[in-house]
Amino acid sequence: MHGFSARLTPSQESEIKKSPAHIAMHEEKSGKLFTTHSPQFMGLGHSSGLWNASSYGEGVIIGMIDSGVWPESESFNEKGMPAVPTRLKGKCQNNSPDDTPRDYLGHGTHTSSTAAGNHVPGASQFGYAQGVARGLAPGAHVATYKIDYFEDVIAIASLSEIEKGLLLSAPLGMMEHLILHTMQHRGLLQLVQERLIRVSLQRTGALSENEVFGKVVICDNNSVISVFEQAEELSRNGAAAGILISDSTPEGTDGLSTPSLILPSSSGALIKKYATEAADNARMTKPISPNILKPDIIAPGVDMLAAIPPIITVQYLDNYQLASDYALYPGTSMAAPHVAGVTTLLKAVHPEWSPAAIRSALMTTAYTIDDNGTILTDQSTNLSGTPLDYGAGHINPNKAMNPGLIYDIDWQGYVDFLCGLGYSDAEMKATLRQSLWNCSQEHTDINYRSFVAMFNTSSPSVKNFTRVLTNVRDDQSVYHAVVETTYGMTFTMEPNTLAFTKKKIPKQNFVVSIQT
Repeated sequence: MHGFSARLTPSQESEIKKSPAHIAMHEEKSGKLFTTHSPQFMGLGHSSGLWNASSYGEGVIIGMIDSGVWPESESFNEKGMPAVPTRLKGKCQNNSPDDTPRDYLGHGTHTSSTAAGNHVPGASQFGYAQGVARGLAPGAHVATYKIDYFEDVIAIASLSEIEKGLLLSAPLGMMEHLILHTMQHRGLLQLVQERLIRVSLQRTGALSENEVFGKVVICDNNSVISVFEQAEELSRNGAAAGILISDSTPEGTDGLSTPSLILPSSSGALIKKYATEAADNARMTKPISPNILKPDIIAPGVDMLAAIPPIITVQYLDNYQLASDYALYPGTSMAAPHVAGVTTLLKAVHPEWSPAAIRSALMTTAYTIDDNGTILTDQSTNLSGTPLDYGAGHINPNKAMNPGLIYDIDWQGYVDFLCGLGYSDAEMKATLRQSLWNCSQEHTDINYRSFVAMFNTSSPSVKNFTRVLTNVRDDQSVYHAVVETTYGMTFTMEPNTLAFTKKKIPKQNFVVSIQT
């Protein structure tokens, strides 16, 4: 193919097309990135760094709560794997589909192999993203628990995990990243931001299960396919319900194959506006405890190649349904197992670290400046992102191994946090799963890595945050505070210099004051 590339104005393009010598002109278009190389993207290498220090997560068990697993996948072969840890409690089940953790949806297999899949050379989705598929912690073992939907009780279970020294990694909006975010709603998970999505159906077969399964789907008004066909498409891909925008309501809609609302365009516009706002609000602080910023961190999640059951339809070709052993999935559900994998590696290197310590190490070492020297870009707006978009920044596994200082939280810290939120005795008992507890401090401040100050006309002009830092280095160290601020706000830190030694002065307190 012979030709050349050029930057042209619309008028120049028009003139060239008039030339008898003109054969064809192709406008430049953006392509989608497909990858099996997220470990390399995050800096993990075989000769040094976190992979090497952790022996690829050997000895750690990752508990996956998802749609199950397809154990026959090559990503779960036992070649080169160490023996199963004796502390792993469980058994293999192979009964009816409803009684086993076998995955018939693909989501759980994909996330499990992303977190801890073994090395599989030549993996691809029909030639796309071809390479060696591997998990972030290929030396770790996986214990899979199959559930159909994430229930509210997971908030309580998550706190139990923290009590036992386990860290929960979950996609923002579905379960939130850690127990604190779920507690802010008195133990209830806010699912609407993750489950409400908007699509424009122009043909049947255009959706896939990983896009709409378990979600409420808004279908834009169109004259291409009927509301019956739209409902059938949603049903075929496991959508929970549909909101179908149509200015004409045909007869027989009582028998739609998916529970659905049919709304005119005027009402549909309000629903679509709500869906947009819900997606935006998923990245904001929550009202019961606005001092907690979410997300904690971001990780790779765009078109990740990982294992799926070979019974899942990946794409359609004419009237044929095509399946594959590996598929490209996008979303926060793909980012979460990346964090889980890195967490596994850190736990292997630092088995004494608490969940809060690991989370702190990930957050304090994250980066917010890309390879071009600019702030990370929000893909949805193409503008510079903010902490509401990326939290502490993008995960940086090798640096997280040696963070220097950590923000640790013990069990009593979480209890005090709940006490400060005004939980009733019944709510405290249900959440803590204990009949006795002690509220030693009556405030909602917690030793968290992030600080959020919200001001209005009736609030004080100064807000203070107290934090405790723990030194995890072996040597003596001194840290000086550096503050970057914007016009209209004043930040102070007391003291602004902290000196540590490993044995005599392992911890130091400081107070940050923010004034408008």
